[in-house]
Amino acid sequence: NLIAAYVPRYAERVAQIKAYGQRLLGPGGITIQENLFDKARAETQDTYSQEYLNTLEQQAINQRPVNSLMRNMARGGALANALLLSSPTTTVPRNLLSGTAATCELFGVARGAEGLLSAAKPQSFADAREMGVIRSNMADMLFADQLGDSKLDNFIRGLQNFTLKWSGYNGSELFVRTHGAMTASQYAQDAALELATNPASPMAKEAKRLFRRMDVDPAQIAREKGDWKTGEETQKFIRAAVRDTQGGYRFDQVPLWANSPAGRFFYQ
Repeated sequence: NLIAAYVPRYAERVAQIKAYGQRLLGPGGITIQENLFDKARAETQDTYSQEYLNTLEQQAINQRPVNSLMRNMARGGALANALLLSSPTTTVPRNLLSGTAATCELFGVARGAEGLLSAAKPQSFADAREMGVIRSNMADMLFADQLGDSKLDNFIRGLQNFTLKWSGYNGSELFVRTHGAMTASQYAQDAALELATNPASPMAKEAKRLFRRMDVDPAQIAREKGDWKTGEETQKFIRAAVRDTQGGYRFDQVPLWANSPAGRFFYQ
């Protein structure tokens, strides 16, 4: 259990340092190395901008709430997730239908059907996890990692895990995201071949537009032949496509006020 809890947090912290840098403090608490947010704060004297950057940093590094009000809001949000998302007669079927339909809308019905066949294979879940589009613990994706380590927090976390698992919500969410990943992977391969053999075709032009909208390089996708196992740009495209169709839980996909424990509680 210790290793299972430590490894994801270590990987997350390493990714944060790679993305934003690391603040280092010297004697007397003096900053001797700034991170990206420190550098941004140094560029403005506006109080509201400073507050915005402070909040942005807290969400970017996934800082747990420290005051009692925000901790209770986080608990309330976790309980709301457990109650609202775990209905096997409403939420779960809608999640399956809407998630599958969103993927088919982006990539086409025929390719979406191929993706369904691929997603039904047992290996597909391991592949989707390796691509970075699903997690082993869906509750942490829904901000259960904002809870502390008290008995109450552990009880709420356990309740959320139990209801999401046995209602079928976890399975439905894992499936639609895996389906999205398999479909995006097939699209990347088809598009890479088209870009290499017929770059002026309608499909190639459409692929270029989609890749650029997902903030990936079409030429690099073509060089990688759309192979996610060896191509970092292809993996980036697949993750972006899944976030686009299935929604994301990253801080830059939700307004800051809505992504706080209080915002998530009131949204629920």
